[in-house]
Parts: sequence; C-alpha cells; structure tokens
Amino acid sequence: MLNRVDSILGMAATRGSAMAAADKARQARGRLNLDAESDILNNAISLPIERGEHGRPSVILHIEGAKLSARQQALGDKLPEYDSRVTIRKSEVSMVDLSALTAKTGVEYAMFTKGHERLIVRGNAKHVNITPENAAKLSAQGYKLSGHTHVGLYDG
Repeated sequence: MLNRVDSILGMAATRGSAMAAADKARQARGRLNLDAESDILNNAISLPIERGEHGRPSVILHIEGAKLSARQQALGDKLPEYDSRVTIRKSEVSMVDLSALTAKTGVEYAMFTKGHERLIVRGNAKHVNITPENAAKLSAQGYKLSGHTHVGLYDG
C-alpha cells in the first residue's frame, strides 16, 4: 500500500521523471522523519510548494499552506455559503477547480452545464441541495449534471 507521502509526491512524475518523484518522496520522508511504512493519512505535510502547484487538489488537500489558484479563489468567493449558486462561462470552470475548492473548504460542489454556461452550487460537508424537484427544474431549463465532488479525506 502506498503511503500518503508517496502518493502526494508522485505528482512530480507528471512534471519530470519517475526518478525525480522517488527522490522527492525520499527527501520528504527524511524531513518528516518517516520510514517507508509510515501512515500519515490524517496529518498535513509541511513542504515547500513549487511554482505551478497552486490550485492542484491533491496539493491543497495534503500540503499545509497550499493555495487555490486565482481563478479558483474568485469562484469560491462567489459561493460563500451553503446553497450559494453562480452561473459562469463553461470555459471558466472545470471539475479540477471544484475538486480544489472541496479540498480547501471541506464542502461539496455540483456543476450543471447548459450550452456554454455552467451553474455551480455549493453544498456542505455531506451533500449539495439538489432535491428531485430542484433537479427537475434544472432539467426543464436545459441543464445537465456535469459532475459533483465529495469531501473524501477531509476530516474537519
């Protein structure tokens, strides 16, 4: 079973070689004084955040001090509380953005698409307020569910 450090730092493989990912994992274990079998599932990792890692859901969830991207922060600001809703252009939001927001806030989000626009709905830690009646109204307006997030590992 991969421990959390290996899976988090495995993202280096997407930016470089597998060797770099392994080196980064070994360095992190050394800084955290962990052996290869350590399980730190419920602890944030305190590592320097590299340029380009802001807004990555896995980084936000697992690395202390990680930030949302400017785009994600602006979207989050438009959704300040439970059942807040905002309609924006399709090109301005993706499921990665909602995953990052979930990692940062510990609440779920749902996304519906109609043509070139998307409706984003903020939920709470357990659900988004989309009842069968709400879903029928959205469908009648031409919206289709594009996806939703789940809180997952968040323990807040």
